[in-house]
Amino acid sequence: MAGTGSLRDKHKSRRRAQLLALGKELFVRQGYAATSMQAIAEAAEVGVATVYNYFGGKGRLLAEILREDFAGLYRRGDALLAEPPADPVRGVLALIKLYQRFEGNWQAKHLLAAVLGPGLAADPALDSFARDVERVEGKVEKLNQQASEVKTNREFTAIRSEIVNAKLEVGRIEDE
Repeated sequence: MAGTGSLRDKHKSRRRAQLLALGKELFVRQGYAATSMQAIAEAAEVGVATVYNYFGGKGRLLAEILREDFAGLYRRGDALLAEPPADPVRGVLALIKLYQRFEGNWQAKHLLAAVLGPGLAADPALDSFARDVERVEGKVEKLNQQASEVKTNREFTAIRSEIVNAKLEVGRIEDE
């Protein structure tokens, strides 16, 4: 069948998703420092070399888990921005609430606080991700401040443009 991908690619994709899910579960339950790559491998019933082959190290595994969490947030934000409410103030407030709900319900947020901060992470992948998160948080804080001042669709469009630009900036950093 055309376009369906090989069986090997499907298997690799499923294995990668399994390792991400198990890694996240163990990191959340046991903490980042207390979770070893060996423990993740044992939970997945694979050799530890398999986990290293997929992610290169524990820091990169965590960075990928966090990136996937943020990718879901970005998708929900994109959906809101694609069809904003007629009232621009409601649009900005809806976007801010989306970010606040994410932060309030995000399972892995204590991991981020425990292991990340620009310049604090031993792994460059985590340090890069920490800078990305700080940049996005700064943009959201700025939007919070601007929300009460939005009165026209033009102002909402300008804020929406800032969000898109911030996401593009983070995307470029992740691709480096």
